[in-house]
Amino acid sequence: MPGNNGRVNQLSIWVITAMLGPILFFSKGNWFDTLAVSLVLSVATGCAVRYGKHWNGPIYNIVQLIWLALILTHFLGYSSDCWPTGDRTFPVIPLTLLILAAASSIKGYDATANGMSIVFWMGLFLIGVVFVAGLWNIKPVNLYPKTQNIDAQTMLVFMLPGAVGLIKGNKFRLKASAAIIILAVVIPAWIAGILSPVIAMQVKWPFYEAAKTVALFDVAKRFEALVSVGVTLCNYALYSLLLCAAASIGRRFGRTREAIVICVGISASLMLLGASIKPEILLVLSIIFWVILPLFGILSKNKNE
Repeated sequence: MPGNNGRVNQLSIWVITAMLGPILFFSKGNWFDTLAVSLVLSVATGCAVRYGKHWNGPIYNIVQLIWLALILTHFLGYSSDCWPTGDRTFPVIPLTLLILAAASSIKGYDATANGMSIVFWMGLFLIGVVFVAGLWNIKPVNLYPKTQNIDAQTMLVFMLPGAVGLIKGNKFRLKASAAIIILAVVIPAWIAGILSPVIAMQVKWPFYEAAKTVALFDVAKRFEALVSVGVTLCNYALYSLLLCAAASIGRRFGRTREAIVICVGISASLMLLGASIKPEILLVLSIIFWVILPLFGILSKNKNE
């Protein structure tokens, strides 16, 4: 079993991997605005995770478990969209990733975290090949800062590390927040440099569209499959992180596996029913559950002491 420092490093790698998928999927070409948003939200969430304290009690834990199921359902739906040419008649990809993440989470935090370094390097290699190959396609004129609106969905992405606060016994390093902020700037800048900020705002998945223009040594083209596989791996890391957070809630009741099963059951059912919640609502709830309440929790603790 790794020591405490090893566990912290594993957690940082895990969070960065989990964040890479959504950032790649939702990033547009407005790198300057994304920098401001990621800076505020990532720092706020990182501080809440590192220094905050979640409230305890049956009702609060049940609400948190339901909240994890809702946020998991929301991001599960996009795993099919990572394969634009795939069949949409049945959510095979989301359900498969959900089952794999659940099976890993049931084995425990350590077992899941140990495998995340492999997922990280595999995803980084696949995305890195596309990223490096695309550097020669960047037009510097497209990198000039252009102010554009940031939607609630993009802001919601930078709240995802808040789930780490529910994993008992692990501390989130602020340098992981710094890595996330760097990704939030570099990826939109890459997209803008290739597509231009205006075009990037008009397509559903700009990074994927930019990858279509990439060629390596003027021989290998069509890198979209590498992007899809890389983002799918990162999505698996995200779902595993959320389910391990659910397991931590269940551990308080001595029902770790049951908590995972309940979370998976709710998410799968909502996804199959086509139920959805607007990103604006999820953003507000994530700020409440993962920033405001944990920070109030540490104030309440100090007051009681």
